[in-house]
Amino acid sequence: MGSVINQIDIASFGSFSGLEWKKSVKDSGKTVQNFKRLNILYGRNYSGKTTLSRIFRSLALMAC
Repeated sequence: MGSVINQIDIASFGSFSGLEWKKSVKDSGKTVQNFKRLNILYGRNYSGKTTLSRIFRSLALMAC
């Protein structure tokens, strides 16, 4: 099984420049949720979805 990414620092990368990340994500019951094997990212146009996917793709290529 491959490596799991727990945290990345991209605060000065592309559209994420100056972004303040939430330290946790909570479900509707206010329970803190960790990232799972499969996660869905969504957002407005130009919010950084493609930038983030390119970062993950670069990491995957470096791991090969």
